[in-house]
This record gives sequence, C-alpha cells and structure tokens, in this order.
Amino acid sequence: MHRPPTTAAPARRRLAGAPNTRGLAPDPAACAAGAKGLPASGLRGGPFGPGRLNRAALPIAQRRGLGQASTGARAWGPAAPQRFITKETAITGYFRQPAVGQTATITDSSANARSLYIAFDMGKEAWQFASGDGGKSRREGKIDRTNVEHGKRDLLAEVDKAKQHFGLPAGAKVHAMYEAGRDGFWFARWLNGTGVRCLVVDPCCILVDRRAKQRKNDAIDARALLDLLVRHMTGDREVNVVPVPPPESEDARELGRLLHRLGHVRRSLAFRVQSVLWTRGIDVSYRTGLQAELGAMRSGDGRPLDRMVRMEVEMLCGQIEVIDRDLAKLERERVAQVEKPATLAQQQAHQLEQLVGIGPIGAWTLAHELFGWREFRNAKALGAYLGPAPTPFCSGQMNRDQGISKVGPSKLRSLMVQLGWAWLRYQPAESDIAKWYAERFGATAKRSRRIGIIAVARKLVIALWRYAKDGIVPAGAELKAAQHKNPIPTQRGFNARRLATTKTAVAKAA
Repeated sequence: MHRPPTTAAPARRRLAGAPNTRGLAPDPAACAAGAKGLPASGLRGGPFGPGRLNRAALPIAQRRGLGQASTGARAWGPAAPQRFITKETAITGYFRQPAVGQTATITDSSANARSLYIAFDMGKEAWQFASGDGGKSRREGKIDRTNVEHGKRDLLAEVDKAKQHFGLPAGAKVHAMYEAGRDGFWFARWLNGTGVRCLVVDPCCILVDRRAKQRKNDAIDARALLDLLVRHMTGDREVNVVPVPPPESEDARELGRLLHRLGHVRRSLAFRVQSVLWTRGIDVSYRTGLQAELGAMRSGDGRPLDRMVRMEVEMLCGQIEVIDRDLAKLERERVAQVEKPATLAQQQAHQLEQLVGIGPIGAWTLAHELFGWREFRNAKALGAYLGPAPTPFCSGQMNRDQGISKVGPSKLRSLMVQLGWAWLRYQPAESDIAKWYAERFGATAKRSRRIGIIAVARKLVIALWRYAKDGIVPAGAELKAAQHKNPIPTQRGFNARRLATTKTAVAKAA
C-alpha cells in the first residue's frame, strides 16, 4: 500500500538518485549553496555508498556539533533538523540547506581538515606500520630497515601512497607515533624535519587486552598505536608523550651516564677480584699495586696461587686500571664544563652545588637529566614524573593505598632519596624541609622514618627545581662555595680504602 508523502518523516541521509519513498526530494542546488559540513570520509562505504554517517571518521569537535541529527534520531522538525547527504555532498562536503522553519547547527569547517595518521612498531629488521585517515579502513605493511637510508626513502614513498589510497590531498598533514625504546629519538627528529609531526609515546599507556592470554605481534602493536594516535589527535584520549630532547642536551647528559656505568663496571670487577681471592682463603680487596703482590700471596692451605687464578686476577686488575684512567678523563671533562658553564644545564649544575648537602654528582645529574631541558607545568607534574606520588585503589567501601607509583626513571628517584638523607644530615635543623620531617617522623619508628624520606625527596626535588629555575633558595637552607672537583664518582659499594687507592690512581693519571 502506497504511503502518501508527509513532512514528518524520520531523519534519513540519502544519496542523489536513490529511491525516495518518503516524498522528500534532495536538492543538489541547495546542497551546493549550504554551509560546509562533513568530508567524504564521513560516509560509510565510500563517497557513493549507502550514505550512512561515519562518526568515527570525524574530529571530536564535529561529532559533538552534529547533535541528534547526525546520529539518526527520528525527530523531524525545528528541534532536530534534517541533513541530507547527496552525491554532491560527498564530493563538495556541503550539507543541504534545511527546509523552511527548520534549523541546523553547522560545525566549524576548520575541524574538517583530514589528516593522515601512521603508527610504527620499530623492529630490528623492519618497521611495521599501520596508516589511516581516522576511519575504520587501514593500510598496513613493513619497511625494511637493514639499510636505514633505503628505509627512510621507502617510508616517504609509503606516505605518498597512503595519501592517494585514502583520497587525501598532497598537502595533507601527517601525524606519526612510535614507542619509546632502543631506537632513541633520531627517528622522531628526522620525521619532524620532513614535515611529519611525530610523537614518541610511553609504552605503558598503550591499551592491552586483559584476558589471560594476549595475542601479540608487530601488526597488532601497530594497529593499537594507530588507534591511540587517532584518539589522541582528536582529543578523545590523552597519552603520555615522551619529550624529545635537543641533540645537544641528549649528548651532554651522556657524560654523567657514562660515569655511572663505568663506576658500576669497576665496582663489579673489584668485587670479582675479592671473590676469587676469597675462594683461596685470602681476604684482600682490590688496591693499586695488587698485581705485584700476587707472587708473595699464599692460599689458606699454604700453597702459592695457582697459575690460572693468578692470571685471572692480573687481567681483572688490568681492566680496573684502564677504567680508572677513563674515569679520571671523564671527571676532568665534567669539572672543566662546570667551572666555565656554557649551557643552561651547566649553569644550573654550578648553582645547585652551592647548596650544603648537594655534591657534584647530584648537581650534575639533576641539571642534565631533569632541569636542563625538560618542561614541567607545575610542581605536581614534576613530582608525578619522578614517581613518589600515591596510588590509591578505592572502590565503594574499599579504600586501599598501593604505595608510590614508581613511574619515571628509577635512578633519579634513588638519587633523590640519597639527597634527602644528605639534606637532613648536613642542612641545619631550621630549614623548612628538615623541620617538617622532624615534626612528622622524628619520634616515630625506623620504618616510618624510611617512609617519610620519600616525602622529603619529593619536597626536596621541587625546592631544587624552583632554585635552579627561578633562583628561589629553599627556606632555611645554607649555601656554600661550590667545589667542582670530585675525582671519584660516589657509587654505592666503595669503601674508604678503595676510595683512597683510586684517588692515588687518579692523581697519577692527571
């Protein structure tokens, strides 16, 4: 039975030329004259498909601006304007004007700019990528990275192919993302130099399936990154973006890291020397000139050292001597930079050393790893970055604290705990931080005091940040003359005897 035309038909989006059983003929002329609305990607099934609105392909601001009319609500009238999508609409991106007496909310046309999104899963032999324009369709593949120059050339070619595949103009913006890891930041710097906005994301913020067994491969990871990138760029979800350091700052901080690594290796070798001799009944630690004493040493049963044992100890002592020379060379380089600061980080290191309880290594590490190039919105952002922030686990009647979050670099967090103890020991008791700790934890048990030092570390790093940034001296703190020379990296595990012998070795190397 034929139904007569009516003006109260449900809101439907139709293509020009499609059968119209509701008696509402689309008006191409009015459509071309209307305000700019959806792009062609806003239609499911392509520009000439069934004409159903694809909200996932739209920017978040435009999704909100569409209201009920874009979700297919069946209210027809002034409160819910109808918007037809015709063939011309799909091409020009314009909506048909509403009929007389109807109103329509047109979103900002600046939000309609379509972009290309591409995510990378960085592998050892290939870069797995997944690209899209914000819709459900994706383009996936691999780029061989055995030759980096060829890989970069293939990647740029793939960007052009993806733009053609999704119908994007040649000048469309391109957004990229990959996980922070062993590839470092050169990839992000290179992409930014080519006009591609590249983000380096913290792997911890990537959503994963919470089932007992998770499916994982490079393609799945690339798709997850692509979804995260689209949601982040459209304002749907915030992610933890890792800041890309300037090349000069990244190179400058390697000096402190190299000192730390060499100190760790030296300590391991010294412990190995002590362990080898202990197995023969000899209680001797490493010291300068130990190789010359091996011939006179006797094991616990009165025999001279075996040939292979003596050879191993000599080799270990030789490696320690080489590391001592390298440590002395690096320490001279560090002292020279701080004595004549040329960068902001070096000036901050010189400034931090003037505080009582802050030594050369702590000042250098804080300036180059934390204060020199990183930007923090406020003190809460700085405290949250280091990890001494509470992690509640509350739901209904359950109220439980899981301790500190422990996010961020663990080495900086342990350094701040050590500086917190040094601050309480060497700074006067009238300083605000020391006074607060004494009032809150002074009369408590040892375990409570060790918990309280975490709070001291958080308060101290914020106070040092304000001092390095704005020159605000922590309340009640004492200053001293900066002494840059510290020929021995203050690594845990060095006793006084090894410190003295290493100082002699450094003096000879100088």
